[in-house]
Amino acid sequence: SVGGNGYNAWLATLSCGFLTTEVMIMIFTLRSNQARVERAERAAAAKADAANAAAVAEAEERAKAAAAAAVEATAAREKLAAELAARQQAWESWNERRLAAERDDRPFTEPPPGTTSGMNGSGSA
Repeated sequence: SVGGNGYNAWLATLSCGFLTTEVMIMIFTLRSNQARVERAERAAAAKADAANAAAVAEAEERAKAAAAAAVEATAAREKLAAELAARQQAWESWNERRLAAERDDRPFTEPPPGTTSGMNGSGSA
């Protein structure tokens, strides 16, 4: 029966060895899976960072374009306002001369601003 106890001890050692190997395989598999998950998480984070950077760059470009358009619109408005003010001043000056001629009973043949012919546009006043 001593031989039987030795055999049982040998079987127990062998079983422990198999269990230890199984546990080690499970631990290796777990660690391997954890590494895969971590790599996938890093890749997803890098992809998200790249997408965010692209979105920020696109937003910055849109903002620059909008600012440039606003500057152009402001310049166009200012130019139009200056042209309108000059036109208004020309008409007011013309009208003052016309009224002065009328008050002084003088003929007034100057064409209105913006025309080269007479007041009716036919070439005669």
